[in-house]
Amino acid sequence: FGQVPVLEVDGEIYAQSGVILKWAGRQSGLYPEDEKLQMRCDEIYDTLTDIKRVLFPAWHGGICGRNPFTKQPLVPVPDELKGDVLKGLNEVWLPYRMGQLERAIQRSGGPYFCGERMTVCDLEFYVMGLGFLTECYVDGVKSTIMDGCPLLKQLVERMGNNPKVAEWNALHPNSHY
Repeated sequence: FGQVPVLEVDGEIYAQSGVILKWAGRQSGLYPEDEKLQMRCDEIYDTLTDIKRVLFPAWHGGICGRNPFTKQPLVPVPDELKGDVLKGLNEVWLPYRMGQLERAIQRSGGPYFCGERMTVCDLEFYVMGLGFLTECYVDGVKSTIMDGCPLLKQLVERMGNNPKVAEWNALHPNSHY
C-alpha cells in the first residue's frame, strides 16, 4: 500500500494500523475473545479512526489526503481558514466526540472501554488522549476538549500507570504521539 505502518509475519507484509493492532491484540491477549466485546472494541477503534480523519486538515494543512506522488496536501486548507478549523475542532467537534467516548466507558461499567479488562482500544485511546491532554497530538488543539470527561482522563492516567505501558514509555520517551 506504499505507507506505514507495516508488519511482516512469516515473510508476508501486512499494512493498515487496525489490522496490525488486532493481530498484536490477539497475540498478546489484549483483543477480546467474546464477539460482543470484539464489536465494542472495534467500535471504539473505528471512532478513534474517524477522529483522526477529521484531524487531517489540522495535522497536514489539507483535505482529501495527500498526493501520493508529491506527498503534499491534495487540497490545501487556505491560511485564512486554519483558525476556523481549530475553532470548530476545539469548541464543537472534539468535545462532542470525547463526550461520546466518555459515555462508552460509562456504559461498559468501566474502568476500560470493554469493562474490567484493558484491550487494544484502550491503548489506542491512550495515545490520543495523552496527546490531547498534553496538547501535543495536534498543534492548536487544546486540552480543554476533555474538560467534561473525567473517565477518559482517568483512563489515560490508568493506562500510563500500567507497568508495561510505563516501561514502554520509559524506553521510548516522547514517541507515543
